[in-house]
Amino acid sequence: MDYIGERASIDDTLQTKSTGSAYFYFIKSIDGHAIPNAVTTSMAASYGHGFYLSALGYSREVPIKSLKIVLVAKVVHSAPIALWVDPDGNNRAEGVVEFLPVSNMKYLVKGSLSKNYSAVWIEDSSGNIVSKRIEKINLTRSGVPEEKNITNIKQPENIQLTRADMFLNVSGGEGKDSVIKKLGKPDDITEVKASILAGPPAHDITTYNYKDLGKVQFAVSRSGDLTVEKIMRNAQLGNDASSLKVKINAADGGCFAVACTRILFNRSS
Repeated sequence: MDYIGERASIDDTLQTKSTGSAYFYFIKSIDGHAIPNAVTTSMAASYGHGFYLSALGYSREVPIKSLKIVLVAKVVHSAPIALWVDPDGNNRAEGVVEFLPVSNMKYLVKGSLSKNYSAVWIEDSSGNIVSKRIEKINLTRSGVPEEKNITNIKQPENIQLTRADMFLNVSGGEGKDSVIKKLGKPDDITEVKASILAGPPAHDITTYNYKDLGKVQFAVSRSGDLTVEKIMRNAQLGNDASSLKVKINAADGGCFAVACTRILFNRSS
């Protein structure tokens, strides 16, 4: 959607579960209108690739007014039949929150998915929960899921994070602009073009290198949008981070074997 006037942005996020599935935390609709999101983008990018899921995030701008937003947390498979045998397949949280964004702020849809507890909410870039939290709790006694919409929102604490903390708190699916706002411009950028002969992933890859922190690897969508695929931190980063508990939501693992790597620029040279 195109909006006139002051705006903020909200990014969907994700956690890679396997080569064919991921946990998604996303916006399904705003003010009753269904909108594109990380799930629709990922499924479109994965079409024709069998059991491989090209997990992509999604970022959108929103106007500065009170919004009714449907948030969803769920597991997505490239092949829907795989959901039938996935023990996490029924883990889901969905509900409506009323949210008033602040101009020029960048927000993330975050969540948690497990057998006994699933939830989804909106955070600011410092990790403060700024919306109601939609929760689904599987009660042990009755086994009946209980849906909750938590209303006692704790006000943002304006935590002062170090760059190391911000790096470790980068989420899978987070957009390029959000990462740059947190970490600044990278020292250099590497682009890798997808090759049909090399197999998955079915998308181009762009990697931001921060010499004092590590690397942020982005998946490039067909429209050219960059969303975080994984982060690779420097070995010494743990000694630089504060005691703040942060969670790496991006996938672990090595780089994919595709062709055409080139350095775009080096800021230090």
